[in-house]
Amino acid sequence: GQGIQWIRDAWHLFVWRPANWIGALVPAFFLCFLAGLLVPSFASRALMYALWPIFGGGIALMAHQQAQGNNFRVLELFDGFRYDMTLGYHGKYLSMYNLASKPFFSVSECWSDLNTIKSHLEAASYNTLAFDFPLKYKFNSWKGGSAYSNLKKPGMRSLGLTRNAVTFIDNHDTFHRSDNQSGEFLGYNTNLNGKKPQILEANAYLLMMPGVPCVFWPHWYTFKSDINKLIAIRKRMGIHSESEVTDEVAGTNKYSATITGHHGKVILRMGSARDMSKPAGYEHAYTGDNFDIYTAYGTGVEDLQVQPAATKVLENGTLYIVRDGERYTVDGRLAE
Repeated sequence: GQGIQWIRDAWHLFVWRPANWIGALVPAFFLCFLAGLLVPSFASRALMYALWPIFGGGIALMAHQQAQGNNFRVLELFDGFRYDMTLGYHGKYLSMYNLASKPFFSVSECWSDLNTIKSHLEAASYNTLAFDFPLKYKFNSWKGGSAYSNLKKPGMRSLGLTRNAVTFIDNHDTFHRSDNQSGEFLGYNTNLNGKKPQILEANAYLLMMPGVPCVFWPHWYTFKSDINKLIAIRKRMGIHSESEVTDEVAGTNKYSATITGHHGKVILRMGSARDMSKPAGYEHAYTGDNFDIYTAYGTGVEDLQVQPAATKVLENGTLYIVRDGERYTVDGRLAE
């Protein structure tokens, strides 16, 4: 239901800086056109499958930079790679491509079980991240219901692979799949406004946990204010891809965990039977219909400030993110 508004927003970004966008998009289309002419038909189709996710990720990054009021570079078109259908080729080739191109970020769509994802990452020498599909299926099993045991150390966290996990609740495939309507998190093409409590509860879990969270665009667009507050808590407390988690309670109608970030600790409590008393030494940072978030440093949501824009620095072949004078690795950890 937001398609017209998305097109309108995209047009506003384009007319703001048309030369930048023309300079970025014309070469992208030209490269794809050239690939179709010079490469045999089957190979060109495979190449197109590889190129479009790469360009798509770069375009999304450029649009985000502009929407935040920052300048963007045409080369950002190649800053991030999303590798499609990676069950179709060996992970070593993905690693070779990343080592040669040195992207800011890459994620592999290895749509499979935990062991297969682990084997894929091993083959890629852990030079990429992967979508945490096993966690997504735990969200499907939970569905905002009473079975909170599904949320205890789920998905790639169970194998200690959060550093390489892109966590998510839904995506363009799972939300629109017609072959498994009842099995997805909230069903097929669901009216999101009617599922706000479950969506915000799931996003609270997603954003308070380690890994690299990928918020589903329709969730964020529909509940922008609420999800921005959850994102602000994550940033303020310094939760990162390898944050330590202690699952304290995970049963019927209740879940509780303590998460340690760079700047303090967060307690997340979910479910109708959760303990609703304020933990000693913590402040109540956020409350939802069926969950509460407490932070250790006495910062309520109204006090949280979005961190300043980061800059990227390449040192001795390694890319770092610099914010407030601190250097971070691309997966969110403080650099040594």
